[in-house]
Amino acid sequence: MDQQAIETIAITRTRRIRSIVHAVVKIFTVFALSLMTTEAGARANWKDQEVSALVDYLLEHKAEAGDGGNFKESTFTRAAAHINDLQLGVAKTTKQCHSKWSWV
Repeated sequence: MDQQAIETIAITRTRRIRSIVHAVVKIFTVFALSLMTTEAGARANWKDQEVSALVDYLLEHKAEAGDGGNFKESTFTRAAAHINDLQLGVAKTTKQCHSKWSWV
């Protein structure tokens, strides 16, 4: 094989590798975006009564917050159950309650 043929093969292989890398990156990008869309879709619309119920519940259980003022996940789980028992809207999750508390 002459030098030009070797260079042509090398260029062809490099282009194929780039194409494969590009395809893999595209697949992972689509996957990541779908995860982000799912996460964004999990956001809750909060009614004023639900926010009040969350705040009231956490204030009633402020002793569970500890020294740093941070509630444990179990407290948010119980807060979500409390809000869901009121049947004011769509059921709230532990994660949604935690997120809402950080924005209140």
